[in-house]
Amino acid sequence: MTVIRMKADQMVVVGVGLFLIVFALAFEYSVGSPKHVRVEITPETLKIGMDRPPIWLFYNDSDTNSRQWYDFMARSSNVINIPLLNICYQTITKKNGDIYRVEVIGGLQGVAELLGGWESLPKYMRNPKTKVAVAEEDWIRTAILAKYGGLWLSPSVLCMRPFGELPKDKIVAFGQDDVPMYGSGIPGFRALWSPSPAHPIFVEWEKRIRSRLDYQTGGRQVRGDSKSDWNELTSGISDVEVRVKEELGRDPRTNKSLDLEQIFATGTEGRLPFTIPNDAVYLPIPYDDLLNRRMFGWILRSSEEQIMESDLAIKYIIEKCFS
Repeated sequence: MTVIRMKADQMVVVGVGLFLIVFALAFEYSVGSPKHVRVEITPETLKIGMDRPPIWLFYNDSDTNSRQWYDFMARSSNVINIPLLNICYQTITKKNGDIYRVEVIGGLQGVAELLGGWESLPKYMRNPKTKVAVAEEDWIRTAILAKYGGLWLSPSVLCMRPFGELPKDKIVAFGQDDVPMYGSGIPGFRALWSPSPAHPIFVEWEKRIRSRLDYQTGGRQVRGDSKSDWNELTSGISDVEVRVKEELGRDPRTNKSLDLEQIFATGTEGRLPFTIPNDAVYLPIPYDDLLNRRMFGWILRSSEEQIMESDLAIKYIIEKCFS
């Protein structure tokens, strides 16, 4: 009797299971399973977002420590091969992607493509292997903004807040120059906004830097020629604005430049060695220092997961960027 009762119980379980399967199939048939909606690629869909102002990110592939950037134009954050820069890219797009389109410029090859070919570059820069130092990048910045307008932004910044809509009738510069230690009236040029293509200040600025590069004058940025240009070109101009506080490049308590030891401080448990003001939009990482200081080389080799699982100060800043 016990065996018969067990078989009867098993049959009941099987029967209930079959009923549920038949019921689910009947429900799916009556309601209809979700269908994949095919998006047709047309000339119109390809233009989506192209009416937004650009954010220009120039990745210098002439650095001896840089990786290969051939697949950059795939427009995916996952193609950036240095994890720290990939995180920076993600914060930039997350905070600004609804207002701006992010345009990646991969080395001098990308610059030549945007400006109409290699002949458009200063003479000695017409080679993809040319070393891009400060003076060369100064020219690239002014040339791109002179032709297209938009927001030039260092790719090694963490965006904590959106830039928002920038004025359509003003040049906007951000932050302070790194030298002298306590700052000056010169912006840092890590973020720079041109409200329109062919703005006369950027057109003239590009010509000045090109002339110095072509004729090898000015000590190749030793004297800070681009800073002098800024002073001369913007002096007495009303449609120029400098927003110092939106760049978190200095410790608000001391006004000294934030350095690698503070940004990558260990054992903080979330207590940062500096405060983040409410009006700070982005934090620039001193990337050149990071490349040149051997003791910080492990940062560039760390994966995104390793950075986010660490107790580095930068981890908690990144978390704020993604919150």
